[in-house]
Amino acid sequence: MSHPSRRDFLKTSAQAATALATTGLLASPSRAADLWPIPEVDVKITRAMKIEVEYDRPRIVAGNSQYRVAGGRRREAILVAFGDNGKIGVGACNGGASQNDVAYVVGKTVSQLLRDHGAVNAKICTSAFWDLAGKTLDQPVYQLLGGKENAQGVPVYDGSIYHEELLPRDRGSAYRNPGATYAERAGWQDAIKEAIDHTLRLGHTFAKVKIGRGALHLSRLAGNYQDAAVLELIRQHAGNEFGIGVDANNGYRMEDVVWLLKEHGDLNLTFIEEMIPDNVNDYRQIQQVIREHKLKTLVADGEGWRNSYDPLAAEIIESGTVDILQGDMRAFHFEGIRRESNMAIEAGHSSRIAPHNWGNEFGFLMQIHVACAIENFYRAEQDPGTLRGELLVRKSTYDIADGRCRNFSAPGLGMELNTKALDSAKVIHEAKL
Repeated sequence: MSHPSRRDFLKTSAQAATALATTGLLASPSRAADLWPIPEVDVKITRAMKIEVEYDRPRIVAGNSQYRVAGGRRREAILVAFGDNGKIGVGACNGGASQNDVAYVVGKTVSQLLRDHGAVNAKICTSAFWDLAGKTLDQPVYQLLGGKENAQGVPVYDGSIYHEELLPRDRGSAYRNPGATYAERAGWQDAIKEAIDHTLRLGHTFAKVKIGRGALHLSRLAGNYQDAAVLELIRQHAGNEFGIGVDANNGYRMEDVVWLLKEHGDLNLTFIEEMIPDNVNDYRQIQQVIREHKLKTLVADGEGWRNSYDPLAAEIIESGTVDILQGDMRAFHFEGIRRESNMAIEAGHSSRIAPHNWGNEFGFLMQIHVACAIENFYRAEQDPGTLRGELLVRKSTYDIADGRCRNFSAPGLGMELNTKALDSAKVIHEAKL
């Protein structure tokens, strides 16, 4: 498949951004067929439901630079699409999807919804329709996307290492305490080690670690020093081969980024994510520091982009100042991630794709499948958790070992709906013929 020129990509992004501003939808027509062949699935959606499901995290997860506690449970909105062939598609659904958004899909065929995915409000993810298509055709979604299963498995990482050592204090504290010191709490290192040990038990060899303690929890100086102390501890505890990425959630200033790279380059950080708000000139400065100190650290960002038509995304991809592009998996959908991938290839800077995914099992499954269909995929982000209740049944036998996800060739995305549990489900919106 040929890719449009860089100029065409930027022009299309600007035009689509204008359409977004006036309609709230992706540009129409969306030209989904330019991304990959759309399967012919003449199955009509007779009923659609937005349902909230819950997962138990393996522990009460601490906060980051923007909030104090993530908690011990996460909630996920899903879309359930009933086909007139008796098959049921299950996929991600953004939390803001309204009754009208859910009602839009009823009465349309799977192929219609996939061909003109731009007419589906951005809050309704297309993954449920791909799942229904896969179940109808008895194929995993990655095959429908034109991909092949990676025999070695898809590289993954654990994205759930937060400010673990702050949890005992911050669970009961609603205020900033810039005078706090860690000498007040003996054994804070144990909290970090326990979190990393759990990551290793899950089969991961790579973790993303939240930093930016000086933006909320501590004074700037104390926070930066504690960030470094945590990273040094993880490197020592997990070993030199363990992959470490960091994410400041925009909680660093430029001088903090420069300090971390200059003073702690020996930590061999694989990537630094969302250190500062997106800005091409600032990214150029960061890349210059990385080059000057002969570091191999990659720059990652993009989770805040609205979709692949966001003008900021086009500007950054064209500039080549971000090495790992992290459009959100649920906001971009399969189609947007593919388009982001194409844009990166055309820009010619060897940027890779690692979709942002937090609090979402379907977002993880979507990453695994799209990884098999694009050539510049980097890693998939997992937020570990155990599903509460019996509404969903995992048919995919995927497992994670040695930092890779394998065995995910069940039809569709690999999740089935237990219709017997529907009566007890937390239904947010529903529409039917």
